Amino acid sequence: MNKKSLTLLLSTIILFSYPLVSYSQIDKIKNIKMSSIIDVKPKHWAYNAVKYVMEDLDIMEPKTPTRFMGDKKATRYEISKSILFCTSKSRKYIWKKNSKLLMILVM
Repeated sequence: MNKKSLTLLLSTIILFSYPLVSYSQIDKIKNIKMSSIIDVKPKHWAYNAVKYVMEDLDIMEPKTPTRFMGDKKATRYEISKSILFCTSKSRKYIWKKNSKLLMILVM
């Protein structure tokens, strides 16, 4: 397989792996810090997990600006929104990595 064919193949793969909905078009999660959440204290057993999904991964938001309400049931809408953020972020990451690989191969 020559270089042009490989480049065309990789370009096609990258093109179809890019999300149909751009990450920038999705409502971004409000950037709320754990310090503003009053119902999940640092000694709470789930504090690190809640902090990780809210601040580090940025895929989940609290029910209100000051309450996470982890003991409440999540609606299908809320779960769908979190899944959408997860898949969009992973596709964005894959796109970024593949485009760098393509640039290396083309040059």
